[in-house]
Amino acid sequence: MAVHVPLSSETDKIALLALTDKLTNGDPHALPSWNQSLHFCAWEGVTCNNRQMRVSALQLQNQDWGGTLASSLENLTSLRVINLTNINLHGEIPREVGHLKRLQILDLRTNNLRGKVPMEMINCSSLEVIILQYNNLTGKVPSWFGSLMQLTRLSLAYNSFVGSIPPSLGNVSSLEKLILGRNHTSNFGSNRFGSGRADDLDFLSSLENCTQLQVLGIDNNYLGGLLTEDLIANLSNSLVLLSMGSNQISGRIFEGIRKLINLQLLGMENNSLEGTIPHLIGKLKNLVQLTLGGNKLFGNIPLVVGNLNMLSKLDLSSNKFEGFIPFTLVNCTKMERFFAHDNNLSGNIPNQLFGYQRGLIELSLDSNSFTGPIPSNLCKLNHLCILHLQDNKLIGEIPMELSGCSALTELILERNSFHGNIPSFLGSLLSLEILDLSSNNFSNTIPHELVNLTLLSSLNLSFNHLSGEVPVEEYLKTSQQYHSLETIIFAYGYVKVFYGELQQATYGFSSSNLVGTGSSGFVYRGTLVHFKRPVAVKVLNLQRRGASKSFVAECRALGKIMHRNLLSILTYCSSVDYKGNDFKAIAFDFVTFHILEPPPSSSVSPSGHGVPFYHAHHAAVNRGRERQNDGQRSCPVAVEPWCTAAALICYLHHCLCDVVVSQRSCFVVAGSEDTTILKLLLFHCQA
Repeated sequence: MAVHVPLSSETDKIALLALTDKLTNGDPHALPSWNQSLHFCAWEGVTCNNRQMRVSALQLQNQDWGGTLASSLENLTSLRVINLTNINLHGEIPREVGHLKRLQILDLRTNNLRGKVPMEMINCSSLEVIILQYNNLTGKVPSWFGSLMQLTRLSLAYNSFVGSIPPSLGNVSSLEKLILGRNHTSNFGSNRFGSGRADDLDFLSSLENCTQLQVLGIDNNYLGGLLTEDLIANLSNSLVLLSMGSNQISGRIFEGIRKLINLQLLGMENNSLEGTIPHLIGKLKNLVQLTLGGNKLFGNIPLVVGNLNMLSKLDLSSNKFEGFIPFTLVNCTKMERFFAHDNNLSGNIPNQLFGYQRGLIELSLDSNSFTGPIPSNLCKLNHLCILHLQDNKLIGEIPMELSGCSALTELILERNSFHGNIPSFLGSLLSLEILDLSSNNFSNTIPHELVNLTLLSSLNLSFNHLSGEVPVEEYLKTSQQYHSLETIIFAYGYVKVFYGELQQATYGFSSSNLVGTGSSGFVYRGTLVHFKRPVAVKVLNLQRRGASKSFVAECRALGKIMHRNLLSILTYCSSVDYKGNDFKAIAFDFVTFHILEPPPSSSVSPSGHGVPFYHAHHAAVNRGRERQNDGQRSCPVAVEPWCTAAALICYLHHCLCDVVVSQRSCFVVAGSEDTTILKLLLFHCQA
């Protein structure tokens, strides 16, 4: 006959000692206070009740132990709080947690837990808070959560749950926060991806009973379905946060939204919503964030948006809005971030708007049809960090008043019709990291003061009418001194690329990705996230004498040549590696074995043997192919060392009609290895 032995404080001590070995992955130094010299109630992270000296709370955070939860946890039967956040827990949640019937708070967020939520937790009827976000939990969201009638907060975001959101959650009338965002949750069963189904949002109607609901987060979940007025009207008017963004929800924003008068955050971005913004949205005067970007909304931005004077963030980007920016936005004096890019907005950017929004940090109005000059009142925006005005029809000069925006980190004005000099005061905006003035009508010289921008990581002045000497060496010297400048563009537009990106793109410059070697360096095949095609990454051998100067010279010379048989440069990197060593690399389109286009009327090779140049080149490529490897790897034409300088000059001579010398380009790189040859080619093309 089994005899029941009542659990005691001594039992708790034994359970804790068994727990710590698993929790800390056997590290004896992880919890130094957990020793025999101290009562276990004085151990770090342990709280006991006063009467029975039983463990009531276990709270340990922010460690990297990499341990697991032991089954001995079940013996801590007086536990009310488990808070083991960010301690790199692995394994599964033990089903023995279901024995902790007094448990009120279970917080295991930010770990690496996997598997399903154990069904035994249905016995923990006192649970009020369950936070399991930022783990690798799988399976369906348990429907039995709907039987935990004391539950006020359920957070399962950032996991890999699948299936539908159970309507049984609507049974928990005490629920205040329901956060299910950024899962794979949808009505696709085990299928985590695809188009949403019409019934994906049906669970919203069941939340009618959750009258205390304040936070509802279902963003980033591939949820489909039609957003109807009834679904919105059923939600609690206690809602403070409603986040439905980045799903596949269709329909309109209905007038019923006015019922949610306590909303502070409304996020419906990146869906398929259509129609106009209802005028009654102006009733939501507590709104702090309104994000509707990435939909199919159209019409004018309603004047009533100006009634939302608590707004700090307004995102209307990537829709089909037209007309002007409403002048009523001057009432939104707490605005910090305003995004209206990628629309059909027009007219002047209202100057008076920026006399009131003194706290503005980000302003993104690019890809519209705005006209007129840059508003001079921008000078009052002392906190402005990001200003994106590219792809508009703006005119005039860069106003001197912009010098007052000393906090600017990004200034992008490309593809407008600005003219005049590039103002020297830009060199006093010492926080600038990105400066793009390309594709305008700027003239005269590049101001020397720009070399003062020691934090600059990307500079693009291409496609203007600039003249004079380009201070390339000074920019590169600044780059090497401050390890900041990654992209200088005086010719064609390149994306910014860093050493770490190139290392990742080539799998750590792996030998398996190596497609060519030579005295000037190595060439690797790789894939950069910026491009949808393979790239060839040429890493310069900086141990070779004069390599750095050759790098700059090649850039200058080949920037003036465009030809169908010269590979296009995609981007380049002039920085340092992880060891602090100088690093220079160029990325080209990756081209498989390729025959150069034949000269229009040539039958004599440079060697005088009567073989057309392109055949001789092709033979050289084939020889290189045999020497490179015995597999199927391809090699870009630009890296072949067997094409002689004389052959290249001869080829360009016969194809002179196809060579274009750019008058604007000053800093582009191609694949020749010899600076002297490049100078000859450049002279030949200019003659």
